[in-house]
Amino acid sequence: MAIREKGLYTGNGPLRSGSGNSDLHNNESTDLGGLAVFHAYTILSLSRYGFASLLRLPLICGLIAAAHAQGARAAQDTSPAAPTVTSTAPRDLQVNVGYQFDDNVTRAGASADQLSDQSISLDLSKRFIFQLNANTRALLSFNLDGEKFRNFDGLSRITAGVQGEWQYRASAAFDAPTFAVFGRVAAEQFQSDLRDGYRYAIGVSVQQALTDRISLFGALSHNGRNADNAVFDGQDNAVRLNLDYRINAANTFYLGAEFRRGDSVTTATPSNENAAIATALVRNDDAYPGRQFTSYRCDGDTVLTTLGYNLAVNAQSSLDCSWRRIRTTPDLRENLVAVPSRYSAHQYSVVYLLRF
Repeated sequence: MAIREKGLYTGNGPLRSGSGNSDLHNNESTDLGGLAVFHAYTILSLSRYGFASLLRLPLICGLIAAAHAQGARAAQDTSPAAPTVTSTAPRDLQVNVGYQFDDNVTRAGASADQLSDQSISLDLSKRFIFQLNANTRALLSFNLDGEKFRNFDGLSRITAGVQGEWQYRASAAFDAPTFAVFGRVAAEQFQSDLRDGYRYAIGVSVQQALTDRISLFGALSHNGRNADNAVFDGQDNAVRLNLDYRINAANTFYLGAEFRRGDSVTTATPSNENAAIATALVRNDDAYPGRQFTSYRCDGDTVLTTLGYNLAVNAQSSLDCSWRRIRTTPDLRENLVAVPSRYSAHQYSVVYLLRF
């Protein structure tokens, strides 16, 4: 599959994998700029020794998180008595380092065509906030992301994007919702020659605190992609809901659901049955060398379900673990027995997030 089911960030939300935003606390006690450079250098250095070393990434993230927590406690223990100063300035630079296992990167229905793979990612984002008046503000974010796959390097990619968002909140009351209009465009460079291009998203969102522990986020968006090969062009319309349950200051569980109506891509062994449901196809997909797979673009419905847990390690960082299920039902099925009516995939992710 060329267009991975990672999705564009479509609004405001807590600091976690792929969110592009944060509500971390604002206490600062370490030189986070130097730490971020060190973490990035560590991951990139490990890549020189092969993917086997990179599979230790979750352990590395845990050790880094523990070091942050220990450093913060040590700083508090050794600091001389002084008036406490709490910064209210937002932290607008975020670094995410992640590991993911995907059990069906081809998004194929037949078990013989379903291929699994592992990837690591390094994402950098910078956000600027412009307070327009007491009730509205504008946000401008820049992103540079990279993802490296172990087995199918054609899926490895670098993405550079920019996102703008306008937010409105009628009052500072606890139950006042935040409304937003957003747009995003991103250029993508893959190791595959077929997939290079750009994608965009436009939409509206709303965020509402239901209680002091539970918050709800919803978004409607139109998403599109233009690629070097027409199979990997596509458009869809999506509706998304996220529910966050904050147990305490450090522990948050979240549940997400998204429905997309539009184009999807599946990669499988060539067959007339698959061709019958496709709106476009390309033979010998170069992301899977030696397998002579064909990639098919189809209309259909996709449902994404996410369950996750976020642990705030300290004031500047968190560790995020999530499971996502992706299930697609293609249109134009000709009641052919050989064509699976649905195909699904599962993604398991661990991400270390640092903001400063």
